[in-house]
Amino acid sequence: MRIVHNEVALLEQPTVLVGEMASAQHRLVPVWPEDGGFYPEHLFLALEATQLGYWQLDLRSGELSSSPQCKAKYGRDPGEEFTLEMLFESVHPEDRQRVKEAFQLAGPRALEGDPNLSVEYRAHLADGQVRWHLSQGIVLLGPEGDPSHVVGVTLDITKRKQAELKLQQQVQREKLFNRLIQAISTSLDLPTLFEVAVQEVGQVLQAARVTLYQYLPAEKVWVGITGHVRSPDVPSTLQMRIPDDPQIPTIQQLQQLQVFHVADPQQVSDPFALQERQDCQLGPWLGIPVACQGKLWGALALRRLISEPDWQEEEIELARAIGNHLAVAIRQAELYQRLQQANVELDYQVRVRNGQLQQAYEDEALLQLITEEIRSSLDEHKILETVAQELALSLGLSGCMIALHDPERQVSVLALDYRPGEGIRRFPLEIPFADFAEVLQQLQGGQFCYFSNLGHPCWPSYDRHTLLVLPICDAQEGESLLLGNICGSRPPGQVFGEREQRLMRRVASQCAIAIRQARLFQTVQQQVQQLQELNHLKDEFLHMVSHEMRTPLTNMKLAIAFLSKANLTEREQRYLQILEMETNRELDLINELLELQAIEAGNRDLNLTWLSPQEWIPNLSEPFRLRAAQQNQQFQLEWDPDLLPLCTDERLLSRVVGELLNNACKYTPAGESICLRFSQTHQQNRPGWLIEVRNTGVEIPPEALPHVFEKFYRIPQLDRRKAGGTGLGLPLAKKAMEMLEGSLTVASHSGQVIFRVWCPSQSRTPPARIPGEST
Repeated sequence: MRIVHNEVALLEQPTVLVGEMASAQHRLVPVWPEDGGFYPEHLFLALEATQLGYWQLDLRSGELSSSPQCKAKYGRDPGEEFTLEMLFESVHPEDRQRVKEAFQLAGPRALEGDPNLSVEYRAHLADGQVRWHLSQGIVLLGPEGDPSHVVGVTLDITKRKQAELKLQQQVQREKLFNRLIQAISTSLDLPTLFEVAVQEVGQVLQAARVTLYQYLPAEKVWVGITGHVRSPDVPSTLQMRIPDDPQIPTIQQLQQLQVFHVADPQQVSDPFALQERQDCQLGPWLGIPVACQGKLWGALALRRLISEPDWQEEEIELARAIGNHLAVAIRQAELYQRLQQANVELDYQVRVRNGQLQQAYEDEALLQLITEEIRSSLDEHKILETVAQELALSLGLSGCMIALHDPERQVSVLALDYRPGEGIRRFPLEIPFADFAEVLQQLQGGQFCYFSNLGHPCWPSYDRHTLLVLPICDAQEGESLLLGNICGSRPPGQVFGEREQRLMRRVASQCAIAIRQARLFQTVQQQVQQLQELNHLKDEFLHMVSHEMRTPLTNMKLAIAFLSKANLTEREQRYLQILEMETNRELDLINELLELQAIEAGNRDLNLTWLSPQEWIPNLSEPFRLRAAQQNQQFQLEWDPDLLPLCTDERLLSRVVGELLNNACKYTPAGESICLRFSQTHQQNRPGWLIEVRNTGVEIPPEALPHVFEKFYRIPQLDRRKAGGTGLGLPLAKKAMEMLEGSLTVASHSGQVIFRVWCPSQSRTPPARIPGEST
C-alpha cells in the first residue's frame, strides 16, 4: 500500500492521530526518508507506543483489527475476537446509526479532501457499564489513490461527558430559578404559581414526587395543596392531611425552620415513609420549610426512588431558594388581598377626589383662558373688561366691579361694573381712601374682605349683597404695590366657597401682571416716540448744518486753489497744504453726512447699469494698488474667470468697495498684504457677486466688532498712522448695501480683518452687449 499525496511525514506529526485527528484538515503521508516507501508496521509501532488503544478498519473488506488496549475499553479480553459487528452491537441503540454512517462515509469524504473521522457515542461494556467513547481516525489511500484503510484510536471521554451533563443540569436549574422568580414577581394567582413551581422543581431536580404542604396551626394539621408525580406508579399526597405531631422528625425540624434531609427513610421512625419505601421504592427524602416573616407557612417535600442518587448540596440550596421565593409570593398575595379591601374602602374617596380634581381642572382651564386673553392685550381697559366679564359669567356672579387706586390723589376710581345681561357700565365714581380705611388697610396687607347683608360706600349699587373684595397687588423687588381691587357680588344669602375665593385670588394676581405689562408698554411707547422726535430733530440739525457749512468750505477750497498758484515761500506752502487737507476732510464729512441722510430718508434713487468685471474691477482697484505700493504693502487682486456682468448702481457699489479698500490701506502695516477678491455666487435664489476685502497685520477687538457700523464709531488704537476719519464711512457702506438689497459683514481673527459684500444683480437677464464694453 502506498500513499500518493506527500504533504507531511507521519514521523514528523505523530500527534495528529492522537489529539488533532478530528480538527486537522490535511492527509497524513508517512514517507520513508530513503526510498519514499510506506511501512504500516512503523505506524502501528507508533500507535502502540501511545498506549491509547488503536484500531484499523479495512474499507474494502470491512475487517476490523484492534489492539488489546482498544478491546479493554469495551470490556473485552485481549485475545477475544472483536469484529465491526460486535463494535456496533456494543454501541448504545440511540447512537448506533450515527456511528455506522460515520464509518460508511469515511471513504467518500476522503476523496472529497477530508480524510478525518471523528464520532462520539455511548458504549455498553461487557460488565454492564455505560461509557462515553470518542473514536478518531484518518483514511489512508491505496496504490490507486482510492480509500484503503482507516487507522485510529478510541478515547474514553466519560468524565468529560459527565461534566457536560452536570453543567447542562446546572443551566436548567438556573432557568427554573429565573422562571420561578419571574412568575412570583408577575403573578398573584397562588394556585397557578404553586402548580408551576412543583412541576418545574420535579423536572429539573429529577424528583419522583413533589408536594407542597400548607401548615394550619389552628387545626394542627398539614395539608397537601399541590403535588406532582413523575409516573402513575408513585402515589400522590394531594389533599393528604398529616397531624402536626412534634414526635415526627420531619415535622420537628420544619417547625424549627430547618431543612429535613435523609438518604434512606429507614433512618427515621416514620411508618408512612417506611411503607412508601417498601411499596413504591421511594428513597431520598428532602423537606424545605416555607416561612413568611419568620412564621412557618408550610413545606415543600421532594422524594426520589431508591435506585436514584441522594440529594446533592447544590440541589438542596436550589430547593431552599425556591422555598424562600415561594414565601415571597405568598406574602405578595396576602398584601394584594389587603390592597383589594383597601381599594373598596377608598373607592368612595376616589370618586369624591375625582370630582374635586375635575372642578380644579375646570378652574385651571378658566384661569388659563383669562390669563391668555388679558396677557395678549396691552390695552388696560380691555384687560379689565375681560377679567370682569369672565369672572361674572364663569362663577355665576350677579356683578363684578374693578376699581383702580390713585395714591397721589388718595382716591379709588371705579373703572367698570359688569352685570350679566346688562354688560359693561362705566361711570366716574371716586371714593377717598379715608372713606374705607379699614378695607384699604386689609387689602394693602394682601388679604381679602368679605361682606354680607350690609351696605358700603364703595359699592352703593350692591346694598345688602354678599361681596368678596380681593386686592390687585403688583409685587416687585420684595415690595407689594396695591393697584386696585376686584369685587364680586352675589344676591343676599348666597356665599363664596373656598374654591371661588382661591380662583378669584389667582385671577387678581394675573390681572396685576397684565396691568403692569400694559403700563410698561405705554411708558415704552412714549419713550420711543420721544426718541424718534429727538432723532428727527438731530437729522434736521445735521442736514441744515451740513448745507450751511458746505458753501463756505467750497469758497475756501476755491480760494486755496488760487493761492496755490501764487509765488509763496516754502513755509507758506506748508501752511497752505495743511489748510487744504483740513478743508477736504471737512468737505468729506459733510458729503458723507448728506449722502447718509439722503439714503436714510429714502431720497436716493438707484441708477442701475451693467458692470463688466473685465473693465470695472481694474479701474476701481488700480489707485489702491498704487497707494499700497507706495506704503510698502502687498496688493492682490483675484476674480473668478466665469464672473458674470452685474446689474447694480455703479456709484454706490464703487463707494462701498472704495471705502473698504481705503480702510485697508489706512490700517494695514508695511510689509503686510491686502487682498481684493470677486466670485460668482447665488443667495436667496438670486445671482450676484461676493466681494471680499482681506488685510493682514491688524485685528479688530471682539468687543468692538458689534459697533463698527455705528455712526461716528472709530477704533483709535488701530489707526497707527493717525490718519483719522469721520466714522461715517462704514455706516454709509452698510446703508448703501441695504439699499442695493445686499449685505455687508465683518470678521476678525488670527491677525486679519475680513469684510464680505454680497451684492445681488438687479436683473437676471444680461443685455447682448454691455454699454462701454470694448468689442
